[in-house]
Amino acid sequence: MSQHFPAIIIEDDYTAADIAARQLEAIGFATSRAYTGTEGLQLADSIQPALVVIDERLPDMSGIEILQQLRPQFPDTTFVISTVVDDENIIAKAFKAGCNYYVIKPSLRLLCSQRNSPEKLLNPSTTEILSGDRFSTFHVG
Repeated sequence: MSQHFPAIIIEDDYTAADIAARQLEAIGFATSRAYTGTEGLQLADSIQPALVVIDERLPDMSGIEILQQLRPQFPDTTFVISTVVDDENIIAKAFKAGCNYYVIKPSLRLLCSQRNSPEKLLNPSTTEILSGDRFSTFHVG
């Protein structure tokens, strides 16, 4: 692949961030990592990402708070919340804030294998939940 799309992984677990980076790099993304929400917001300003993967539970702020700050700045960016949190209220808040994919860990590998190129993954109009091996569309209302 000749073109590498810029992606940011905002994840406080170093191992999970490394795994996510490897999975995204394998399909054509150039990844940068941030381990707090504050670092992620600063990184986004300097990188102009095509994709942002955000853990919902970070030490300094929630993934939804990050999403609420970044979505207006980057309307064409694809946002993924990747988390262990399987709560309908949080899922609804994430999609209302502009999330494209809500991935319940450890399903990022499946997302990358199903959408096996940046062009297939980068779709700002997508609203999908991935849990286990199941995709379902979320309707924002």
